[in-house]
Amino acid sequence: MVQSERPLMTLEETAEFLNLTEYQVKNMISSENALREQYGSGGGTLFPYIVVQNEIYISRMGLMSWLEEATRERREY
Repeated sequence: MVQSERPLMTLEETAEFLNLTEYQVKNMISSENALREQYGSGGGTLFPYIVVQNEIYISRMGLMSWLEEATRERREY
């Protein structure tokens, strides 16, 4: 399977795809987790990641939906 067709991306691949650093991507995840803990899960689309054996993987399709919503809402991290 070609890399661009895989359903999950690593943190490094996601950062490169978004033209951000891995630190910035981790910061977005942490920020959304903090908001979810404070206000619950009713705040829109959350950053689409899973953790497998302490490694973060991001859903390629979910990322596109999240990115569209985050941009439309002009979210700041």
